[in-house]
Amino acid sequence: MAALLTGCGGSGESAAEANPAPAPPPQSSPYSVATAAAQLPAPGVRLPASPLPTSTHTVRNAAELAAALVNGSRRIVCVPGSLFDQPVSVRVSDIVLDMAGCTIDDSVGARILTVGADRVQVNGGSWNGGFAIGAHSDIHINHASFTGVNPAGSLNEVMHAHRVLIERSSLVQRSNNVVLWSQQATDLVIANSRVVQETAGLQATIRTHGAKVVVMDSYVANPTHHTLRAHADGAMASPYVVWTRNVLVGGRIQAWGGDGDPLQVTQLWVTGNTAHWNATGFHVSHPSVTTAVLSGNRVYDSTGAFTWPTGPGWTVENNHAGPYAAPAPWNHAP
Repeated sequence: MAALLTGCGGSGESAAEANPAPAPPPQSSPYSVATAAAQLPAPGVRLPASPLPTSTHTVRNAAELAAALVNGSRRIVCVPGSLFDQPVSVRVSDIVLDMAGCTIDDSVGARILTVGADRVQVNGGSWNGGFAIGAHSDIHINHASFTGVNPAGSLNEVMHAHRVLIERSSLVQRSNNVVLWSQQATDLVIANSRVVQETAGLQATIRTHGAKVVVMDSYVANPTHHTLRAHADGAMASPYVVWTRNVLVGGRIQAWGGDGDPLQVTQLWVTGNTAHWNATGFHVSHPSVTTAVLSGNRVYDSTGAFTWPTGPGWTVENNHAGPYAAPAPWNHAP
């Protein structure tokens, strides 16, 4: 098994920096996911289609929201300041759920949102728990905040779904769960978001098993384990994984397939990231990663021994490594 990113040893192009300045948050006003996606080094990622609501409904509590979600093709708007004390389940298509200024909290902190339909957009809201997106397509989560506190089901899941976008959002995990887990999903994009594991343990922050995965312009943190982790899963090959222009804090990154798995991550782009690593870890790539581009990254590493490796068919250039420096404050771009 070949080393992709290691804490010591290996070879590659690296330049040391003295007293490096932490990278600022992404600056783009206004931030456009479509523009950012069009500039990716690996083209072809598809963003969700928009819902097509034909009526608007105002809701003030969980009962009214459940009633409004009986039929599809609706824009549902919460009255700011309202509390919804039951989990939300979307089972009909073409729904826009506008929850800005409202709190969704069932006092459990586990699964708080389930999406089992196509063309669903969730805008805003403070959600106490995680979400589950099932085998559907065109799901968009925007300006929403999900905080998981219960080990039983508080992780955010994207399972067997297609064209899923999470942008300008905050996903925080306070239990020892993966923050965002994806299995057999295609066209999954996390952009301009804050994704943080607050609990030390053995779970990655973002762990994906699927095809065409992009994490860009985001802040991803983990005190002890991987910030970014990508696999194939034996059922779906991974045409490419792109990690670009992120701020990565604490744990490191890993990309590979399972031992003996014939379908692996084959193409990997790690570009323009700024990493502030103070957690140990060994980061490997299965030999089937035939295309890897490691370019324009800055690593501020607590070990003082970070190097960039090379491999057949890999491009490793314009990367920098230096002693650990704390990250600057980060906020979503407008």
